[in-house]
Amino acid sequence: MCLFQQNQLECIKNVKPKDRIGFTDATGGLCRILKKEGDYSRMLNYFRLIKDLQYIDDEKQSAIVADMASTEHDTYRIGDFFRLLKRDYEILYKKDQLYFRLIITDYSWAFIHGIIQGLNIESIEQYMARVYDLSLGHIKTDDSKKSWLCSCVAHTINRFANSVKINKEIPKRLKSFICFSFGLLLNSLDLESMLPIYQMICYVFLSSNINRYNISALEAIEELINTRPHEKETIQKICNELFERNDDDVDSESRVNENKDDENNEEDDIIDVNKDKYCYFDDESDKDDNDNNNDDNKTNDEIINDKIDDEKKKEKKKALKTLKCVSPFMKHFIEIKEDVISSIDDIIEGEDDETEEENDFYCPAIISHLENRYLPYCFLWASFTLKNLPSQITRFTNGTLEKKFGTRKSRNKNFMKLNPAQYAIDSEEYSCGLAVQFLNHDKIEEEIRHSDTESESLEDDYQNPIKIILGIIIDF
Repeated sequence: MCLFQQNQLECIKNVKPKDRIGFTDATGGLCRILKKEGDYSRMLNYFRLIKDLQYIDDEKQSAIVADMASTEHDTYRIGDFFRLLKRDYEILYKKDQLYFRLIITDYSWAFIHGIIQGLNIESIEQYMARVYDLSLGHIKTDDSKKSWLCSCVAHTINRFANSVKINKEIPKRLKSFICFSFGLLLNSLDLESMLPIYQMICYVFLSSNINRYNISALEAIEELINTRPHEKETIQKICNELFERNDDDVDSESRVNENKDDENNEEDDIIDVNKDKYCYFDDESDKDDNDNNNDDNKTNDEIINDKIDDEKKKEKKKALKTLKCVSPFMKHFIEIKEDVISSIDDIIEGEDDETEEENDFYCPAIISHLENRYLPYCFLWASFTLKNLPSQITRFTNGTLEKKFGTRKSRNKNFMKLNPAQYAIDSEEYSCGLAVQFLNHDKIEEEIRHSDTESESLEDDYQNPIKIILGIIIDF
């Protein structure tokens, strides 16, 4: 069920394409289908919110331009949502092609594929090639009328930290430092600035003994981390929450998030019912014995559907492995790593610059972790698509949209969850109200400025009571 009206589309039209910042996310707890009405999966609500880059810090200056309720959480349904939005917008505004300067999305492959296929009408391989050219400076962000994507920084950092947390090959003492280092990669605006950072990371973690390279690399990384105190504080907070708790306190949570970062299975979105947030589970993760022996309690149709789902998951895994293999970014990272290893070997052979003191940061597993799970997909999480935005802007989060989720849930809490028809009526009132506020923003700003001018005029006239009295009489 896709919901949007003309004044919501008008919100998009009223923002120049170069200033359109879109936010996309999903939540649960707003809508449901009763069991007696059919055996459906859990209902999720998908939202598209727009902000004007000129008022990016004003949370009130935002509008939900479309939302969808669905029990099917896959690329096809999400892509259909965006295809429908694009079609109706371009029917209404015949001379305009719908696209956004930037779309912020969570790290879900279903979302990523759906947006790229539905809105950009291109494959993810084509999009990746465009970002690659952008990262090398071969093209500009305004060279084509297609949207650029970037993952929500909060989702990305949390995801990376979780993946490091459950990697048994990475010592606990290094987990926070690699998260800080990943933050530097994440904020790179192009490959030219990213590759030297990755080179320093390789020197720090691939040198078994202390040498001039890893000493200078470690100092440089720490200096770069300290130049971003706000981001350092944010990452430190995430690391403290994840790494400083006792293992006994987080044992059950670790099982739930055990393979949350597995890039090869991200399309298989499974929802954490308690938190209304995405969790990502590995298809091959260990399951309870009871889960493995449930076929006896299933109908033939359920068994057949399970087999179909398994085949779909295998196809998705194969597609993502292919994407990893064809990523044009990997040749640069592999070349950097090989150069670093060669330099370290030269030092060992020369035996003049390397000490016998062991490098406490030595951990090749960290480099393998980056290569296998993150570097091939840097076109999604790095800041390449933020090029040419105002300098004070670094990264975006879906915080504004998540606050809208909270508002919607508080509106509905007295009614528990609405059925789809009730939700559609409620959505019309809420979303259209935001659209009216968004469209009247300039008018409201003008009224405020006019009011301020009148106040200043009254202050100037305060010393002349006769003039004030005359003014009141005339108005009367």
